Amino acid sequence: MFVPGSKGLMTSTIQSTTTTTRQQQQKQDSPPRKPRVSLWALPIETPSSKKKHRCEHCSESFSHLSNLKKTRLVHDRVKPHKCPDCGKRFSQLSNMKKHRLTHGQEKPHECPDCSKKFSDLSNMKRHRLIHTGEKPHRCPDCGKTFTQAGDMKTHRLIHTGEEPFRCPDCGRTFTQLGNMKSHRLIHTGEKPHICPECGKGFAQQGNLKNHRLIHTGEKPHQCPDCGKRFSELGHMKTHRYIHTGEKPHECPDCGKRFTRPINMKKHRVVHTGEFPWRDDS
Repeated sequence: MFVPGSKGLMTSTIQSTTTTTRQQQQKQDSPPRKPRVSLWALPIETPSSKKKHRCEHCSESFSHLSNLKKTRLVHDRVKPHKCPDCGKRFSQLSNMKKHRLTHGQEKPHECPDCSKKFSDLSNMKRHRLIHTGEKPHRCPDCGKTFTQAGDMKTHRLIHTGEEPFRCPDCGRTFTQLGNMKSHRLIHTGEKPHICPECGKGFAQQGNLKNHRLIHTGEKPHQCPDCGKRFSELGHMKTHRYIHTGEKPHECPDCGKRFTRPINMKKHRVVHTGEFPWRDDS
């Protein structure tokens, strides 16, 4: 039975089926497409990815090797692990534990120069450098040599300009921990160094040593010009102005120069009319 318009519909259906078959055949014959990759999935080089130098102490990374070396110097001076037996400090916990084994042990290694005993042979050899005067550790920046490697590392901070030890009271920074601790005595007013002869206290050990020369009568500083001896180096240097004719202390009012500061202060009375040394009591 013929239905009007069915021929056109049949023709359209056959053409559509043929087109679909051709498209499927073309997909099968064409090479497979590569999968698209999003730009967001690509690795991006960031500043942190360029930091290839990692510190083994704190795991911080640096892009420049020089910065890593500076950080290592800080770690070398920081010693958080304290021996509970003798108080000696170490940067590594394992080294402190190894050190503790020396307490209570025999010390079979004796220094042939001063008879001091050591439990470890390497420590005795290191100690002997004091007697021999040998300084095997050389600063790569200026060539200065040192007996101990730790002293050389501390010295190198002069070249790097690094001052890792900060005073908690005023914020001043120091290259050496010992210098910072000595400086803090200014804030605390503590004078731990006591003269055994008279009981006078001093903040600095060096000042105590100079003071003790008063009691012993020792005068180790000799003038190279006339042979006169002095207990303090500063006094000898001031005395030498007599021979050299140098007058380093200048009056700020008239420009007249003096060998000793006390003479300049006395002279300034002419200008100011004040007597700073007078006792009004």
